[in-house]
Amino acid sequence: MNIYYTGSNKNLSSATGKLTAKIHNNFKFTDFDGTVTRFITNGEQVVLFTRHQISETEWNDIPLRFPVNIENKRYEFQSDGILQPPIFSENWDDPDGGSWHRPYYPKMDVGHITFDFNFEVGTLKATFNFTIMDGITSHQVIGEINVEGLEHAKTGQRHLEKLFE
Repeated sequence: MNIYYTGSNKNLSSATGKLTAKIHNNFKFTDFDGTVTRFITNGEQVVLFTRHQISETEWNDIPLRFPVNIENKRYEFQSDGILQPPIFSENWDDPDGGSWHRPYYPKMDVGHITFDFNFEVGTLKATFNFTIMDGITSHQVIGEINVEGLEHAKTGQRHLEKLFE
């Protein structure tokens, strides 16, 4: 099951850093310059949310989820592997107060990510390459992650606990 968090355009934790990427093949968004809005763990999983704010009412997201005991090495994305490529999403608010979300799903068995994660220090550096689909057109996404300030979810924060279910 996929959970889509569109939340606030503010950094909701003490985490800082960026996820930057170039998106190829004439995709309508050629660059992603995402700031961290969440970098959080429950002690078993880590979830990273990044947002590229386009305007007050438009933004794009790239989230990433991985196990806390991930080894620092290169992983090929596989549909049945421990890591799947992220979903790129386009988001916008409408004048009536609603929010819209358009996911661009990845090709599941295409691409890779190389991790340098330090749980104790709370840092993640990574490089990645994956492919998203816009209808029948594929777009390669190549980028890097450099974040710090991993937050530890506290028991009783149900809204955060749901991220790890």
